[in-house]
Amino acid sequence: MKVLITGATGFLGTHLVSKFLEKGATVVGIDKDDFYFQKDLSKEIELYKFDIRDSISFAHLFKKIDVVVHCAGALHDSPPEEIYSVNLGGTRNILELCLLNQIPKFIYCSSTVVYGYFEHKPPVFEDAPLCPQHPYAISKVKCEEIAMDYRSKNVNTCILRPKSFTGSGRLGVFQLLCDWISHGARIPVIGNGNNRFQLLSVSDLAEGFYQTALLPIKNEIINLGTDKFRTVKEDLADLLKYAGTGSTLLFLPALPVKAALTIIEKLKLTQMWAWHYMTADRDSFVEIIKAQNLINWKPLQSNLDILKETYDWYKENIKDFQNNIGFGHHGVIWRERLLSFIRDLL
Repeated sequence: MKVLITGATGFLGTHLVSKFLEKGATVVGIDKDDFYFQKDLSKEIELYKFDIRDSISFAHLFKKIDVVVHCAGALHDSPPEEIYSVNLGGTRNILELCLLNQIPKFIYCSSTVVYGYFEHKPPVFEDAPLCPQHPYAISKVKCEEIAMDYRSKNVNTCILRPKSFTGSGRLGVFQLLCDWISHGARIPVIGNGNNRFQLLSVSDLAEGFYQTALLPIKNEIINLGTDKFRTVKEDLADLLKYAGTGSTLLFLPALPVKAALTIIEKLKLTQMWAWHYMTADRDSFVEIIKAQNLINWKPLQSNLDILKETYDWYKENIKDFQNNIGFGHHGVIWRERLLSFIRDLL
């Protein structure tokens, strides 16, 4: 199998490259950046540095490709115009090249943010109404629509909707959680923590992509998430016990905290976004029976396993990123000065 992966050097892309190489595939990667962890992978694949909006530059790479896995895109903290330009324009470019080169399968990495803030009672199935609440989430829905338009042109498009995923190499919002724990700070929990919040291991997600690429499925939309998760209070309490830094949970009333975070976000004093805090006190999980039946996929890691792996990687590697401050998760850490101040107060 020869697979082309866009966004190959990012957090998810790195795990996808590793998975497909492990399975014996030949990998071609497109990204604007180098690998920021597992850097030796650059010697094992054909890696090309391009912007996915500039399809003329990389069109030749789509010759004799069996599967295209499309993960590249602008994240939630990019300006809306960039989100739409990169995500919609880039996705249309990739699909057009799949059409022109008669690629047997295109797999798009969407997200469960397309379901909104989980107003619908979980578990959420793939046919649930979509209600995106943010430019990033809206772009995911529109990219799905573009992909489905290409189905009418005989491009086999499969769409995966993963829950929040983390593991080795994860920065961003999970980096903030690990930072607070490593400092022995009290960990704020929005609400009483009795809600169930499903996560997903990035390694299990990579396996889902591989199985989707391997098996003869066509034009499917599939949810992915762990099947082993408890309440927020239970999973976080056991993570704090595992870390052993003295951190404890601090339960906060949901309404005023959400109101405060909304103001902080609008003032651009945090890189968190509404989806992070609006879903924090809600049951948030999807049904994965379709993944189990269609692609023979079974997640191996529980919420707690996932959080432990993320924390262990953070402790061992965060010093390598101290001078890299920025946005997103691509090799940079979030410098949340206001939240750090609050951390120290707590």
